Amino acid sequence: MLESFRDWILPQLREFDPSATCEISKRALLFEFHQPLTFEGGIVVDPSVDLIIGLDRRDAPGLWIPNTERPGWDPSDPQRHTELFVDTAQDLRVHRARVIRLAKVAIKNDGEHKAMCSFNIEALALQLITETDPIAQALARFLIEASAEIAAALTNDPAGVSGPIKLPDGITQDYAAQRLEQIGTIVHASVEVQSEPEARRILEGVFGPQIEEMREQEAKPIDARMRRGRSAIGAPLLSTSYRPGRSDGV
Repeated sequence: MLESFRDWILPQLREFDPSATCEISKRALLFEFHQPLTFEGGIVVDPSVDLIIGLDRRDAPGLWIPNTERPGWDPSDPQRHTELFVDTAQDLRVHRARVIRLAKVAIKNDGEHKAMCSFNIEALALQLITETDPIAQALARFLIEASAEIAAALTNDPAGVSGPIKLPDGITQDYAAQRLEQIGTIVHASVEVQSEPEARRILEGVFGPQIEEMREQEAKPIDARMRRGRSAIGAPLLSTSYRPGRSDGV
């Protein structure tokens, strides 16, 4: 089925973009265009599209989504997932999205064996992030609390349609919990130091060279909000990750 959709869509895309490609993943068609875009601040992104082909479930909510690895069909309700994420106050929605983004980067950077998939991170964030805090503290707390949650049990589907979210192949609950706690502990350590250079040194163990990219991406919008007198809830990670001391002139 996925092959038939790929063979129908890809030739039409290539009429506009001859470089377009399509890969069949576990649950979707991954379309890539190989045309990087440069945004303000020098951020380079190569957009792609994950297209899910689903069938309505006749007597239950959600969709049947193909699983190319089993193979077979799995129940899911991506529309409900979206509703759960957006049906909240804007400040919390934006804050949660930023914590999720940083957590995904940290876990993706964590060596060859990733502790969990992106959807698992999102589901845990929906459960655990219920208020806004400085971003570094929020990230550290989320990772440590997520560690405790995954140690106790697999994460439930937020929509209540499919079974618990599985960990990647070969990853146990103990391993996932251990890695999340270790990453969270590193981020927490950056909160405790009293200088930005030291916080940067600590965080490079998690984010590497991406720290500077994230700072550049976040800084200008935050400066604009501060000039307008608005709350800087989404301040850059490093700007809220250390406590100023007397050496900082405070």
